[in-house]
Amino acid sequence: MKKFRKSLKYIIIGIVVVGIAASVAYSMFAPLSVPLTLLSPGPAQVYFMEEGAYESVHDVAIFPVIGGKIKSVAVKVGDEVVAGQTIATIDAADLTAQMRELQATAAAYNAQKTTALQQEENRREDLANNRYVLNDQFRAVSAQQRANDATADAQSYQEDLLDEAIKNYKSELKQLDTELQALYAAGKTDVDPDVVAKLAEIARVEKLLGQAESQLIALMEAGSVTPASYYSAQKDSIAKQIEHINDSLEQDNATAMANYYNAMMAAVNANIDRLKYNQSDAVITALYDGRITDLPITESNIASMSAPAAIISTGFALQSYISPKDVTGLHIGDTVEITIPGRTGDTVTNGQITAIDTQAVMRTSALGTQEPKIKVTMDVDNTALLAPNYTVDVKFVVYEAENVLVVPKTALFTQDGQDMVWAVLQDGKLVKAPVTKGVETRTGFVISGLSDGFYVVNDANNKNLVEGKTVALPKA
Repeated sequence: MKKFRKSLKYIIIGIVVVGIAASVAYSMFAPLSVPLTLLSPGPAQVYFMEEGAYESVHDVAIFPVIGGKIKSVAVKVGDEVVAGQTIATIDAADLTAQMRELQATAAAYNAQKTTALQQEENRREDLANNRYVLNDQFRAVSAQQRANDATADAQSYQEDLLDEAIKNYKSELKQLDTELQALYAAGKTDVDPDVVAKLAEIARVEKLLGQAESQLIALMEAGSVTPASYYSAQKDSIAKQIEHINDSLEQDNATAMANYYNAMMAAVNANIDRLKYNQSDAVITALYDGRITDLPITESNIASMSAPAAIISTGFALQSYISPKDVTGLHIGDTVEITIPGRTGDTVTNGQITAIDTQAVMRTSALGTQEPKIKVTMDVDNTALLAPNYTVDVKFVVYEAENVLVVPKTALFTQDGQDMVWAVLQDGKLVKAPVTKGVETRTGFVISGLSDGFYVVNDANNKNLVEGKTVALPKA
């Protein structure tokens, strides 16, 4: 009985050992189960989101041409109006006084026109003076660059001469040492005149060699010449400023200003002519086609020539303010995706970038800090979805490609300066595959160097990854 129990004990121990060995063998040779990504050509996109607002791009204030009590208001905020349409009527009680007021207004517009044109002329003179200064700076930098290049050439020539002298002295010392050794071999001693002369010659050449080496070191430490890239960068910066000034000078702001004030004076004079016919009522009319976005007047109020009766917005566009670092990826004509939030769900439409400002403005962020921002203006494909001052989300795409391969960011690793991934061959074996890393997207990196149809391991840091190891492939 004791022998049976003892035998049973050994049998159980043997079964446990065999089970453990089988488990270890299975873990060593069983296919490795890791998350994989199948390389399949598809689209890749790099984008960022910004808030946008559907705002007026040109507001026109409509002022009453005479003062008086408002008799009636013919429009309300949000109405579309056309040029010449009646906005409100005023009871004209004292035409003579109103005539004087209109004449004073016309004179004020003329004075404003004169001032504006003078300011424009001063601006252009300032720009021309700045361009003159910048041209002088450009010529000065060019002269500095030429002088710097000449200094560099001279220094290089002196260094070459000293290098050649050092080589010659070293060669001469080698020859003198050979001759000295020959004298020693012939039985000469240090007191022999030939040996003494040879040693003196060696000392002389060694001194010359030391002087040449010291001169070379001093020349190299005396101060390096300025790199050519420094002057090129300065010249490029000055050239861009000159180009910006030239663009500004090409703009005919004076004509636009004159036309604006002439139109305003023409409108005032037209109202003066109308008053001359002793009309009992004055009519406030729209000067342009557009939408009423503000209407300060109401019936029975007193209209003043110095306060606007209505604001007409003559055009609307979607505007967004973005960080300057994102501007480089945007171009006029690019398509944007516009998401309009709503209670029953978001509505999506597209638009196109029509303008990108060249100068940043300071804007207050959500955290209350001042940040530089660039205004981007866009047309909207479906403007019926928007109303003035609607806030939307705008998706700006700065990179887009079709039929590219994308791997997770964690799938990449570097070996000896080469970007690599763990790829799975058709037989399920792991190999390290070199790839070329491209653009970073929100989901990973665009790569090249591998064909589609391969699987890659999602986590390159998995400690169980070994070349030649079998990986469990997903079932078809």
